[in-house]
Amino acid sequence: MNAKSPPPPAATDLARLVDLAGLGPRTLEEFGPGLADLAAELEAAFEPGAGDLEPAPPRATRLADLRPDQARERHRAGLWLEAAPRSRAGFLEVPTAFQRPFGGAAPDQARGAADARLEVSAEPHPRAAPGDLPPGGTPPPPLAPDATALLLALHTGELTVAEVLDDHLQRLGPPGDGTTGWALDPWRALVAHRSEDELRERARGLDRDLAAKEAPPLAGLPFAVKANLACEGLETTAASRALFGWRAPYTATVVRRLVAAGAMPVATANMDEFAMGSSGEHSAHGATLNPWSPPGDPRAPGGSSSGSAASVAADLVPLALGSDAGGSVRQPAALCGVTGLRPSRGRLSRFGLVAFASGFDTVGPVAQSARDLELVLAVMAGADPRDATAGAPAGGPDFATWRGLKVGVPRRLLAGLGDGLEPAVGRSFDAALAELEDLGAELVDIELTSAEAALSAYHVSSCAEAASNLARFDGARFGGRPRDLATRPAASFEELVVRARDAGFGSEVKRRILIGTLALAKPREARRSGPDRRRLFAAAAETRARVTTEFEAAFARCDLVAMPTSPTRAFALGARLADPMAMYRADLLTVPASLAGLAAVSLPGPARGGLPVGIQLLAAVGQDERLLAAAAAWQAAHPHHLRRPGEVLG
Repeated sequence: MNAKSPPPPAATDLARLVDLAGLGPRTLEEFGPGLADLAAELEAAFEPGAGDLEPAPPRATRLADLRPDQARERHRAGLWLEAAPRSRAGFLEVPTAFQRPFGGAAPDQARGAADARLEVSAEPHPRAAPGDLPPGGTPPPPLAPDATALLLALHTGELTVAEVLDDHLQRLGPPGDGTTGWALDPWRALVAHRSEDELRERARGLDRDLAAKEAPPLAGLPFAVKANLACEGLETTAASRALFGWRAPYTATVVRRLVAAGAMPVATANMDEFAMGSSGEHSAHGATLNPWSPPGDPRAPGGSSSGSAASVAADLVPLALGSDAGGSVRQPAALCGVTGLRPSRGRLSRFGLVAFASGFDTVGPVAQSARDLELVLAVMAGADPRDATAGAPAGGPDFATWRGLKVGVPRRLLAGLGDGLEPAVGRSFDAALAELEDLGAELVDIELTSAEAALSAYHVSSCAEAASNLARFDGARFGGRPRDLATRPAASFEELVVRARDAGFGSEVKRRILIGTLALAKPREARRSGPDRRRLFAAAAETRARVTTEFEAAFARCDLVAMPTSPTRAFALGARLADPMAMYRADLLTVPASLAGLAAVSLPGPARGGLPVGIQLLAAVGQDERLLAAAAAWQAAHPHHLRRPGEVLG
């Protein structure tokens, strides 16, 4: 905070900020002095007096005064939920080991969380300490090196879908008794699993289709679905207590298209709550562990698609769906040594994706190889009447060869990172550039001078959108309700909202809601439509436009852009929890593509032993197919993606 920054706001101003965000006194206690520092840093972008927030508009309604004929108000207050059925869906079986909450509670308490739908405990989110996670290990060899090879084996009769399913279930281990050890998925990559009976019935049907040569292209391919994607038969929690127990009555478009092509959604993947995080530690299910963790040294898998990347890295599934706003597919793919795609703006439908930041959100697949991503992108892409932003056509020339292809490298940006760029990452990136040159690519220098500002612009814009999107979770229309509501009724709708959000949201979600609320707040004296309104949000929008312009200039000189995916390799669990800005900087090299809406893929880079390094390739909007074809050609010549946890590439 520079010398011109305003002093930390008074307690009354902080209370107004928390009230505007629909949170309560518990949030002030949770954040303590750090909340004041955070608010002061953001308010520095406003003119003097900008921290004097408007008081929240009156919205309290006494529940006792609502008449039975006031249907709309009763619905708003959530009273209709009292008569809602609380049936348990039979199509989801939660493995016993997952029924024990990570923190020592008894198994019956965990089962109660699933039974008591739309109710949340007042206890804070659990956060796993680094020491209570098991060490990583080398999983057994997969049936095939990637999804493409697995599908070939299925269609030629070398494997059956039943055999693939058996292999998947064996990788989860024996069911265990839920009280000892970590029998199922010790990395906490998967948080719920579809009924085994249902999966076996599906496998028998697909095997019949394969035998009759009538099977769809992805027949028998198991995949995991990130916990913020709706899928009938799997719980959709977004890793938040606010959605514990909720099972979507519909399926996301991208999932539905994969199922229609023969793929099998087998499990829900862990994630940072509401896709807000870069380490996989902000989950109400407990932190995910990177399968590459050295024994006794647990490492973060990245986030927010932590479970998606970790489940592919551990060979639990050959394909997983994640979501990417500022790097939430690419960064964990880099840290877990797998391949992850952020499709360009409008290529995939977002219908069924729990919204974090609507202007940035996109579904992104994670797999072992770029040729896997080519297969699933072709199935998932296309227009969708449920999402007006979907259906952007493919553009640009087809990929033929790396020879003569121009690759832009932002050398000044990378040099400016200094010690922020881990030496091992820098060496791997230099080796990757040398490999591209050997394939015939021509390297050209490009300028991305707004990358540092892009990080701030992304967090201001995305948090503002998050504050708006998550406003619906009020304990009435959406989200969980306090468990003690029956014994301690809310005196007003306002109190219901505060109690539900305080209990349902974790600390990182609350922090980002507060950032977004402050970015959207206007000074008390500003006119409703005057120039002083939402100055911080407007400045972020200008930076986004500037980043887009820089990329347009870069792609006028080159075909693709290359840079590291993450400035560092996988860091220790817990190492950055106390420093949110250090955590946010993990997205420094992924955020620019998100602001410009570009296609971007993270690939495992050259590394001899040790933790994996991610190399990122970027293409112009609509050139996703060309990008993946180029990535697949690189991987065919230099198969760094074949490394598995515990292996050393010779």
